[in-house]
Amino acid sequence: MRFRSGSGGNKIPLTKVATKIVDHISSNPDYSFTVSIGTDSQVYHKNGDTIIKISTVILVYKEGNGAIYFLAQDKKTTKNTALWSRMFEEAQRSIDVAEELVPLLKDLEEVNNKIIIDIDIGPDGKTRDTIKTIVGMVTGYGYEARIKPNAVATRAADKHCRGSV
Repeated sequence: MRFRSGSGGNKIPLTKVATKIVDHISSNPDYSFTVSIGTDSQVYHKNGDTIIKISTVILVYKEGNGAIYFLAQDKKTTKNTALWSRMFEEAQRSIDVAEELVPLLKDLEEVNNKIIIDIDIGPDGKTRDTIKTIVGMVTGYGYEARIKPNAVATRAADKHCRGSV
């Protein structure tokens, strides 16, 4: 999976994203940081095909002073557009990114212990019945789970899922 900065630029591998995160945090020693990872997907219909556009965001929040983020996007043609299935896939994709990222951030122990998986589910709406199960899946991997309305990384991912495929 390749990422680009939220402000644009070339796609880079996760190893370079980790380097940029380490540099950013190391150059701001007076701040506390939180790293959150979130994924969103949208279903589109085009030329008779069903396409799911998937966006994953790694968001590095400098407490009280804004954030930077990195974005990876994919598309897949599928017949399965079930909301529950997509919610589980989104959470698993974020977990997979975290599992790859944590060893790359080994020098930032204070951040590794605070990586949050943001999940695009909440107490209102169609996804409320999945909260217990998906949060349990995330915490089972050892990550904190954050849901709507506090899931900021999924909000950024949502922004990039909207529009054409």
